[in-house]
Amino acid sequence: METRMHRPIELTRSQSLMWAGHNVWSSHAVSNVAFAFLIDGPLQPECFARAWRHVVAHTDALRIVIGNEAGMPTQIVLEQAPFELEYVDLSTTQDPAAACETWLAERAARRFDVTVRTVDTALLELGERRFVWYLCQHHLVSDGVSATLLFRRVSQCYEDMLAGGQALPTEYPRFVDYVQFEREYQRSAAWARAQAYWAHKMTERCQPLSFYGSRPRDLSVSPRQERIHVELGRARSEALRALAGAPGIKTVSEQLSVFSVLAAVLCTYLHRMTGHERLCIGVPAHNRIGRRFADTVGLLMEQDPWYFTVEDDDTFMSLARKAQQEALAVMRHVPCAPGNPGGRVFEVGLNYVTASFGRFAGLPVRARWIHPGAGDGTFALTVHDYDGAGALQAEFDFNAEVFSPENRRRAVTHVLNLLDACLANPEERLARARMLDDDERHELVHGRSGPRDAALCDGSFLEWVAAQVQAQPASPAAEDDAQRAWSYGELWERSARVAGALRALGVARGDLVGVRLARGVPMLGVLLGILRAGAAYLPLDPTFPRERLAYMLADGGAALVVTDEPDSPIDEATPMAEPLARVHPDALLSAPLATNDLAPPDAGDLAYVIYTSGSTGRPKGVEITHGALRNTLGGLQRELGLRADDVLLAVTTLSFDISGLELFLPLCVGARVLIPDHRVVTNGTSLAQALQRSSATVMQGTPATWQMLRDGGWRGRLRLILCGGEALPEELAAELPKCADTVWNLYGPTETTIWSTLERVDGPHSISVGRPIANTRVYVLDRHGQLVPDDVTGEIWIAGAGVARSYRGRAALTAERFRPDPFVAHERLYRTGDLGRWRADGRLELLGRSDFQVKVHGYRIELGEIEAALDAFAEVRRAVVVAQGEGEDRRLVAYVVFEPGQALMPGEVRRRLADTLPQYMIPGLVIALDALPLTPNGKVDRKALPNPLAGAGADMTFEPPAGEVEQSLAEVWCSLLSVPQVGRHDNFFELGGHSLLVLRAVAEIKRRTGGEVDPRAFFFRTLSQIAMTLRATSAA
Repeated sequence: METRMHRPIELTRSQSLMWAGHNVWSSHAVSNVAFAFLIDGPLQPECFARAWRHVVAHTDALRIVIGNEAGMPTQIVLEQAPFELEYVDLSTTQDPAAACETWLAERAARRFDVTVRTVDTALLELGERRFVWYLCQHHLVSDGVSATLLFRRVSQCYEDMLAGGQALPTEYPRFVDYVQFEREYQRSAAWARAQAYWAHKMTERCQPLSFYGSRPRDLSVSPRQERIHVELGRARSEALRALAGAPGIKTVSEQLSVFSVLAAVLCTYLHRMTGHERLCIGVPAHNRIGRRFADTVGLLMEQDPWYFTVEDDDTFMSLARKAQQEALAVMRHVPCAPGNPGGRVFEVGLNYVTASFGRFAGLPVRARWIHPGAGDGTFALTVHDYDGAGALQAEFDFNAEVFSPENRRRAVTHVLNLLDACLANPEERLARARMLDDDERHELVHGRSGPRDAALCDGSFLEWVAAQVQAQPASPAAEDDAQRAWSYGELWERSARVAGALRALGVARGDLVGVRLARGVPMLGVLLGILRAGAAYLPLDPTFPRERLAYMLADGGAALVVTDEPDSPIDEATPMAEPLARVHPDALLSAPLATNDLAPPDAGDLAYVIYTSGSTGRPKGVEITHGALRNTLGGLQRELGLRADDVLLAVTTLSFDISGLELFLPLCVGARVLIPDHRVVTNGTSLAQALQRSSATVMQGTPATWQMLRDGGWRGRLRLILCGGEALPEELAAELPKCADTVWNLYGPTETTIWSTLERVDGPHSISVGRPIANTRVYVLDRHGQLVPDDVTGEIWIAGAGVARSYRGRAALTAERFRPDPFVAHERLYRTGDLGRWRADGRLELLGRSDFQVKVHGYRIELGEIEAALDAFAEVRRAVVVAQGEGEDRRLVAYVVFEPGQALMPGEVRRRLADTLPQYMIPGLVIALDALPLTPNGKVDRKALPNPLAGAGADMTFEPPAGEVEQSLAEVWCSLLSVPQVGRHDNFFELGGHSLLVLRAVAEIKRRTGGEVDPRAFFFRTLSQIAMTLRATSAA
């Protein structure tokens, strides 16, 4: 069809961004705005076609195509439209309705060639006087209001033509007039004020969002979307409108009032999903303020960022009022809204559509927006709410790479639950609003618990040991490096001597006895004797500083100390009125047998007190009862399956509570314990040799211990390997299964008795800490104590039989960390301070410490996430990340231990981190260490890390471009972004870029280098990464 055209004119700001998006997402129909109008009645197709042609002839936006002038897009209004209304007869098909749905889905997904046409339309006849008018426009020339205006125009013209065509309108507002208006407005003082407003507004930073474990900005950008349609129902819709009209919510218009409630609900969902207090959502504004352009067809819409601060005492009502305040502030500056450059401002949109299409020339109509299956790839979620005359409808457009099918369903459920909570009680605090449904809540409370067995925690594990003594008194029980080997009978007898001697010395039931002994079989005999006497033991590691040992004795109120170092200087540092009684283990082990029976302790009796580090610098004593210890040993045995022929090499210091498993669990099943000397277990080579020489089949250690053992040259094989105490690095998860029949990853704080969960390790992928042991419940809660859904990060709380009695003598701290279980009556739970999430398969994933969450330059950062990314490098053996400095000088520092001969340059570490982490999480300093400092328990001692400014391998954040390709890219960026310099690790959008500049950059790079760059690479990649891609494509 031959067409004439007007001279080209430039695009508006919104059109420019839309055109850029069209080209960035070049393989998808991301900008199709398609509607289907089902018209019931005797429609006349020929008259409809004439009415459509008349509207097209007098609506310039329908005749726009995109041209090119000096490499930049322009728009051209054709004199005559390059298309006609297509007529499609589906009435003869077997199922006209199904055929129509197929036709609409396929047609809406067609991508426009905008240089040829920007409108597609057809009339589908279904038979029985039923028609569907399909209207699809490219977003370059249309928006939601435009679709409503076109519907009314065609309806009016059709009606007029039926009546003879005497009243046909010949003048409609022109879109080109709006283009001219915007050009003039950009030279006004009002525009300058709006620019200043948005420039200030855009300095506000919001955390990137995370949805059920997926963080959009970490994923490759994809425009593929899936839509879920929801009918809100009449009752819900009426309740929403009633709330919008209530005092405190009602504002200048019903639409704004309803929208403010919906915005409050959506922001509550985002807040509850992420824990973020500062949020931003994208809100389309029709931008038709005033009468001049109220009836103009074309793209006038702007995308505004709306910011919200959610506070602890906020309710739905208070957040809705914040939405109204934000609306009033933003509306004054809509014509200059910045949009969403690079997806850096917001990742979620909320679109409230009040269009009511009504009837078509008196015929009933049902209108439907047809989703093309794609959309802006920088959006994770867009929620569209349609408010016509009847019940509201909602459509959720999910980025298909961010939300799995199951998580889409869950997201809709969670949002609707919050909407219902808002309608039921708008004054309810957001933190307590019901988001989970009953089934989900029941699963998180009861389905994520270990098996219940009341007998398991009734009494003391000593009863199990006594049974083994009775069954096999001559079987070997324990050996040490001093060639001491005691049978079960000998061990039990000597522990009885210890118990009798302690009682003779005045040790009463419930007293605390300090134990400062060299590692060996006598130490085990003393521990059992203390427990059989009804007392509890207090481990005193001989390697600990004497001041710490003295504090523990004084704070714990020990009755006496069993020590094989009678000249030890503990007394000199112990602030006691009288010297603490000391007794040598030999005197206890050789004492006469007690004449009276030793009644086994009760479940509620104290078994031991172990001191752990305190945030105030004062260690705190954790009181563990016999019932808790018995439950843990029994629960672990159910899973681990130790056998009577097993031999366990006990390598852990007595002051680390996991030593209780090594020393006591083998005795419960008739197995044997090997107790090597302290000098052996602290040296990797010596330990490797000892393990190789021994007959051990089982060993437990922290990841640091296992790494030390591997470094010491051990390459043997065990039946069982137990690993816990810190996050299991991927490298170890890959190596350890080669060394054992079964590897277990275990988790649990001292306050819940040794271990609370465990999981078999089969390889480095999907490492978890598994499921709870018997009589143990694990909850993942947000900071308000509410259950979070699967895959959502929260703080781990542990309840059940393993929970400690208290912190010794620290009532306030006990009340802070040990709380009544809100989900199970008459039980207690412990706040671990660990971050984690439940996977959908019921396994617990550990994500670091809540006290390792830091804020750097406004971003809240989980250090464990960066450490995990570093640990995933094959060249990295172990890594720790800390935040150093204050205010603007605060920065992230990574301490890295590399594999021998595989050290990476700091710049290379940061470049590779940028493949998986956002730029603000990349450490500014990378320091190489030979080894990480460890505590006596084998955990990383963060306080002992060296000063970052003195570290070898330190590297500052800025790194200039390297090589010809990077230098060329940097020059292009500097020119387009008007910045003085660009570093290798800079991101285009973080330097101020937007989608239109991306396309100019792509064109300029091609002109300079001849290479092609995918525009999507600019969204989340750095300059060096884009250069690498460019070099690779050029080589290919």
